[in-house]
Amino acid sequence: MSTLKLHDERMLQTSDSVFSLATIDEDSGVFFVGLENGTVEQYDLRTQNRVGRFDVQVKMITSLLVYRTLLCSASYDSSVVIWDLRKVTSKTQASFFGEEPIAVLRDHKEPCSSMTVVNNLLLTGARERFVKIWDLTDFKKITEIKQDQSPKQLLSFPSENRLFCLGDADFVQTWEIGENGSTIKRLPELQLHRDLITSACLSAQYFFTSSSDGWIDTYSRDLVKQYDTCLLYTSPSPRDRTRSR
Repeated sequence: MSTLKLHDERMLQTSDSVFSLATIDEDSGVFFVGLENGTVEQYDLRTQNRVGRFDVQVKMITSLLVYRTLLCSASYDSSVVIWDLRKVTSKTQASFFGEEPIAVLRDHKEPCSSMTVVNNLLLTGARERFVKIWDLTDFKKITEIKQDQSPKQLLSFPSENRLFCLGDADFVQTWEIGENGSTIKRLPELQLHRDLITSACLSAQYFFTSSSDGWIDTYSRDLVKQYDTCLLYTSPSPRDRTRSR
């Protein structure tokens, strides 16, 4: 059992340990949590009540992704399950106890770790070092990309064709995904850190990475897009940052 603390000091009590989170929007007040036991629960932030729950996956939920009308759930059991939010949520009442998913993707052989969307394609990463690319129309696999490292986090700028893949390394692999997954092009790695990259996030204009080396790098979205590489970084302190690789 876990307790989620909200920004206004409210608490949400869940039925198991929480490993992943996802929201829709503030107007709907819908909030999803992925639990250690393989369950996804839905909460109404206005009432703080649990209003939905489904139990399709059998191991820890590692990642949740909301894209348009779809909720995607990746699990340690190697599956990715997809629900249609139009069937399970509404502005006035949201309840999907026992709702069946519209797709279950089972092509991975190892635990799934992360998901993102590029060019309206769903990309899923797993421990076996493959990123799978799926058609969000019929939910069939289009192709797959072999990574140098097990992907633990996948990111992409909305509506762009660039994929960023983080693993247990000091660099970020980047790929250009063609329309409908027709072409896959490997781009230069983003490699300024001197130790393991621990996390990354995106804003509207920047791509941020943090590392065990104690630095946070900030990459310009425009420069990454124009030159296929990272040309800018900012450091959290004025100390010398000489690279010795």
